[in-house]
Amino acid sequence: MSFTLHNFESNIPAKILRRGQDYFEAGAVTSLEPAGKGEWLAMVEGSADYEVSLRMSGDRVREAECDCPYDGGVCKHVVAVLYALRQQGTSPAPKKQRKKTGKTHFEEVLLKVDADEMRDFIRKMKAEDERFGDRFLLYFADKAPGLDVTGKYRSMIRQIIRRYSNRGFIDYSSTFGLSREMYKVLRDAEDALAGKNYRQAAEVAEVVAEELASVFEGCDDSAGNISEILIRAIAVLRELSQLDTLAPPLRTQMLDFIDAALQNRHWFDYGDFGYELLSVAESLAVHAYPERFLSLLDKLAKTHTGKYTGFRQEFFLTSKIRFLATVGREAESAQLIAGHMDMDDVRAIAVQRAIDERQFGEAKKLLQEGIELARQRSHPGIVHRWELVLLDIARQEHDLEAERHFAKKFAFDRGVNVGHYQAWKNTYSEQEWPGVIEAYIQATIEGVRKRPRQFDWEDPVQSLYFHLSPVFIQEAQWERLLQFMPADPSLDLLHNIHPYLAHRYPKEMLALYLPALQKQAEQASNRKEYYNLAKNMKKVMQDIDGSHEPVRRMANELIQKYPRRPAMIEELTKGVLGRKG
Repeated sequence: MSFTLHNFESNIPAKILRRGQDYFEAGAVTSLEPAGKGEWLAMVEGSADYEVSLRMSGDRVREAECDCPYDGGVCKHVVAVLYALRQQGTSPAPKKQRKKTGKTHFEEVLLKVDADEMRDFIRKMKAEDERFGDRFLLYFADKAPGLDVTGKYRSMIRQIIRRYSNRGFIDYSSTFGLSREMYKVLRDAEDALAGKNYRQAAEVAEVVAEELASVFEGCDDSAGNISEILIRAIAVLRELSQLDTLAPPLRTQMLDFIDAALQNRHWFDYGDFGYELLSVAESLAVHAYPERFLSLLDKLAKTHTGKYTGFRQEFFLTSKIRFLATVGREAESAQLIAGHMDMDDVRAIAVQRAIDERQFGEAKKLLQEGIELARQRSHPGIVHRWELVLLDIARQEHDLEAERHFAKKFAFDRGVNVGHYQAWKNTYSEQEWPGVIEAYIQATIEGVRKRPRQFDWEDPVQSLYFHLSPVFIQEAQWERLLQFMPADPSLDLLHNIHPYLAHRYPKEMLALYLPALQKQAEQASNRKEYYNLAKNMKKVMQDIDGSHEPVRRMANELIQKYPRRPAMIEELTKGVLGRKG
């Protein structure tokens, strides 16, 4: 991880960035304090309270960690803290003298209260707030055998949902509070699971999942708050389904719930929740109730018909094929495959089985048929999918000619794929390769020059650079990379080749950068664009020898030229000239 508080936006996926910014603007960062030299600790409110820790070096972020379940890299909670820290600045606030915390006071009083006082307090709280009474009963449900636990939870959840609804709709900002309250409810299921109270864990997770799934049609969940709780509820059910010790009656009850729930299409219409729940059903049924799962798949296939349901139909069918094989019903599985070879995912199963049995001839036959069918349907992505498998087979068969053919094809499919390029290169010796790649370069030059222009705006120089610059980079042919550069390159193009040429050809790169920066300055019209202009100019000064004087001169000329752009003047003065505004 290597980005700063000023450029992290360009290093984090847009979706995560947007959600993190929403959290920050909603005030979800409840605390942000220094925890040591260059270290910060923050609390962020989401569906639960999450702790974020940062390790900084100046304004550079070295490490960022969050204790939320997300495992895809930087999460939205970290992004929210980055925005908060950038706003606050990295200078630690003056330390305050520690006071006794509310938690400490609470524990002291709790130890002093006797049983009668506690009962009086509980009765008083119940009289003032019926929800408190419900939470009390549910917490001690094991002491009330006749209590309808599911009904109580359902009633409580619906009350929570109503509180956050406005005329039947839950708006974006309300999903934050709703998810926080729903997490408290779901935590009962997680605690029950940890305590091996499996029935209560299942019942609570089921009612949470069912009630939340029903709100999506009238909810703006673009922040993902409701989805996060629903995913966690399904995770409880999945963990239960994988227990060897799960009692058969509870296993059956969970299957009944999933069977009934999935008859409603909203489980599939608003995310992958239906597919996730279906995988739980498979885990529950595989050893003892295979017919239950097969029957469920058949019902879903009949329910999900009509426009835009092709993917679902194929998913249900391939799930059935794989499940039949898993439970030892190979003949039925093979019969389904034979009858549905027009479906790509079904063909993929047949191909994989042939490969697993090392019947490469049969696999290649199925793949060639699939390629022909995909071309007839104008599905280039499927053609690509099958050809990738042919490449894998070529490697397994040590078919050098086929391996070179497909590796080269994929190396230059929509730009340059470095992995496939290297794989193609590795099929030649060090003595053979220079001649092979030079032949490719010359053939590409000839092809671009001879190809007729389809549009007036087409530029053969740009096209040639697009095709060959990745090759020059891979082969470290820096002079040719510079030689083939268009005369008026964009800043994006210059940024791409900056790491390779800035220090090798400083004079030439500066000559290309200056007009590009001038053009950026003329087109900039707001503070963000002025900031980016200053950042680009500063980058040139840092990396290109001899650039300080001309870039600073340009900055001064821009300040003189645009006296009515105070934001531009401020950003250039601060970022390029190194002076305070």
